[in-house]
Amino acid sequence: MKIKALIIIHLLLITISYCNKSSSHCEQQTLFASAESHYLLGIQFSKGVEVPLSYKKAHHYFESSAHQGNTNAQYQLGLMYCRGRGLEVDFKRAFHWFLKAANKNHPLCQACIGIMYKRGLGVKACKLKSYAWTSLAKTNGYIYPGFSMKSCTDKMTKTEITEGQSLAIELFNRISSHSLVVHSEVTSKK
Repeated sequence: MKIKALIIIHLLLITISYCNKSSSHCEQQTLFASAESHYLLGIQFSKGVEVPLSYKKAHHYFESSAHQGNTNAQYQLGLMYCRGRGLEVDFKRAFHWFLKAANKNHPLCQACIGIMYKRGLGVKACKLKSYAWTSLAKTNGYIYPGFSMKSCTDKMTKTEITEGQSLAIELFNRISSHSLVVHSEVTSKK
């Protein structure tokens, strides 16, 4: 696995070096690259490491990778839409990309979904769903200072907490069995 990662990084560095000389040729060469290499190119362009900083190109590569199922690229797209990096802030699209990765068990995206439900960003605010997604993120190992279940339960009744726990178990079972969570409550709130 480490050798494969080193080979991908080596090829990526060669590609990036070549990209600096002829960016149009670089984009043609990477058109058929793997989801992982597109993700790594997106990281390079989003940070301006060894290539000129370009959120437009970062978005292009993240989107290509995300459409191929790369959950890290889906997370990066969600961040770009939340922060307005090279794009207009669009919480609805951010939620869409976070949810895709969250449904594939990406703990950070699960935490983002919990926060978006709590604050009503791109979706209708819902304490139960916020609790469930936050609980799922914690169960899957997401640990961050200031991120706690207490922030979800402060304004919840015991009955709501119990319902939130049941929803968290349901989400866990669906995601564990690789079924997608159907979500029909996305709003146009930005």
